[in-house]
Amino acid sequence: MSFDELHNPYALLLALLVPPYVVWLLRPGRTAAVRYPSVRNLKRLPRTIRQRCRAGLPILRGLALLALVVVMARPLRQIETDELPSEGIAILMLLDRSSSMGDPNNKLLYQDTLQFRFDVAKHVAIDFIDGNDDALDGRPNDLIGLTTFAGFPESNYPFTLFHNSLVAGLKRMGPVQPLLTPSANRPGTRPRRPSCATRAVGGAIASTRWTARSSRPPSRTARTSSSRSVMI
Repeated sequence: MSFDELHNPYALLLALLVPPYVVWLLRPGRTAAVRYPSVRNLKRLPRTIRQRCRAGLPILRGLALLALVVVMARPLRQIETDELPSEGIAILMLLDRSSSMGDPNNKLLYQDTLQFRFDVAKHVAIDFIDGNDDALDGRPNDLIGLTTFAGFPESNYPFTLFHNSLVAGLKRMGPVQPLLTPSANRPGTRPRRPSCATRAVGGAIASTRWTARSSRPPSRTARTSSSRSVMI
């Protein structure tokens, strides 16, 4: 790892004191003040590993002091970030999660198989975001958000450039289960009014427009987005 600069370069001057300190540690021992009998015979004994490594202790102390001096100098490495400008737009996706999207009697033929309408819409949305091998290139430079609605609109994902979490949330999502299935043979039940579905769609569109106008692109992003928004 290379370092570009030092936060405290004058701390390196302390490294000049390390060599004299090591030389002082390696100096020959002083003459004993008290005389002992001759230990000439003990010198013939073999030296242990501890005795042999003891001579290198002053050098290790000097290296440790040099490392401490370098730490005190605080070397710094600059991390440069390259900004890659690319123009994108803000896209807020509106997805119907009502129980009719999971009705087994209203399946659609998609990729040669009959699938629920919600699954078809989910696959198309994922291909729109990430792209596929046919005709869609994906939207890597766009801010994409997601709003779903059934009985009322719900803002699931705000505008983001990190589409992995959005796609993962779409894969886990499913249609809302109906609280009460109307039946013509069951007394006391009334069919759902068409105006209820119309109000749900209208509220979802109004919430989508408000979210698209009030949301701002996230700061500190590597891409720049224009202020336009698209609802699909």
